[in-house]
Order: sequence, then C-alpha cells, then structure tokens
Amino acid sequence: MERIIVIPDVHGRDFWRYAIKGNEEERIIFLGDYLDPYSDDCVFWSDAFQGLKDIIALKKKHPENITLLLGNHDLHYLFDELEGSRKNIFEAPKISKTLMEDLDLFKMADECTHDGKRILFSHAGVNLQWLRMHPDLFPEPEKVNADTFNSMMFEPGFIKALSDISYRRGGWELYGSMVWADLMEFLSKDSSLPETVQVFGHTRHSGGDISLREDIHCLDCGSAFTIGGNCPTLEI
Repeated sequence: MERIIVIPDVHGRDFWRYAIKGNEEERIIFLGDYLDPYSDDCVFWSDAFQGLKDIIALKKKHPENITLLLGNHDLHYLFDELEGSRKNIFEAPKISKTLMEDLDLFKMADECTHDGKRILFSHAGVNLQWLRMHPDLFPEPEKVNADTFNSMMFEPGFIKALSDISYRRGGWELYGSMVWADLMEFLSKDSSLPETVQVFGHTRHSGGDISLREDIHCLDCGSAFTIGGNCPTLEI
C-alpha cells in the first residue's frame, strides 16, 4: 500500500509544512481544524488564516492525493448550529467566504484499506452509539462508511446531528458527533464500528499516538504521522 501522511489538527501551526515538504506527491490526509489557534501556541490569527489558504492551494495543486477533512473549528464558520470555542467572530465573514468558495475540496471522512484492514479517517471519530442516536440518518449504523457522511454533508438533519456534544465536553448528550466526540467516549468496545480501524484527532494531548485499542487511534498532538512509512508510524 502507498504511504499515507496523516496531519492532525493544525490550528494555525506549521508542523504540517515540514511533514509534507518533498512529499507532496504522496497521499496526505488532513484531519481538520485549520483555524482557531490555542493561546499557548503563540500563533497569530493572520498566520493561521494564511495557513488555511496555503492548504487549500496545496489541495488544488495536488487534487488527487490531498484529502481535506472538516473539523468543528471549521464547521462553526459555516453553520450557526455548530458554535464552538475560540471562534473569531470578527473575522468570521472572511473565513466563511474562503471556505465556501472551495467547499467542494473538503470532506467529512475518508477511508482506505491497509494490511486487509479498513481504516476510517474523521475529525473526532465516529462512535457507534452516536450513530444509533440518529436512526433516521443512519438506519444501518454498523454499515456506514466515508461515503455515508460525505453524501449528506449539507443536509440540515446531518448538520444538526453534528452539533451533538457529550457531557465530557460540556454538552448534554451521552455521545458527541464525529466532529465533537471526546477520546474517552471510545473507552467501551460498544462504541467501535465493526471491523474498522479509526484514525482521528480532536482530543488534544501532549504527544504520540493514543491507542485505546488496536482499532482506535487519536493523533491530536501537533505532529504528523505515517501509515506504511517511516517513524512516527501508526501501528495498524
């Protein structure tokens, strides 16, 4: 299988630039959250916005091998139902315009097969119990795939479901959506999708791949990873 470079939550940081330098022709998957820098990262908003534009330009230059997923810090500039933390309300119109102009370049999820295993990429992870909360959207939750989510990307019911935030993140639901789920919501095996390895970000941690089990990999640590390549490599 071709090597895949996985870029977790960017939030204006530059680590992705070093990770892909000289590797632009390889398959690269961004897991979303391009904006809204953390205060302790000392990233200027203008630099984060330029980073988003550079990532979009990269996708346009290499459309076949670059995948851009959407996270909660991207979607809350597109849909009022998805309000979230650190949103730049002063620059929101400019950000929304930039995203809307090239929204066809973005996806909700992606997938591939590696060593006979199906790998699903999303921003925060797809919890089987969250899918079961919405039987009207997901009548067969065990059979969802990346196309399931990408095909309903702009449907009002799906956008409303994406606003689900669990009590672990200050919300009211038992389980968060695929852009809001906390890593701890995957502690139980009944949260896993059948025969699927999941790779996602969203839950910030200090370093490395946090693997709750062999099928759950959380990468939000400001570093890039590879599948089928050199260190740091995901053991899938």
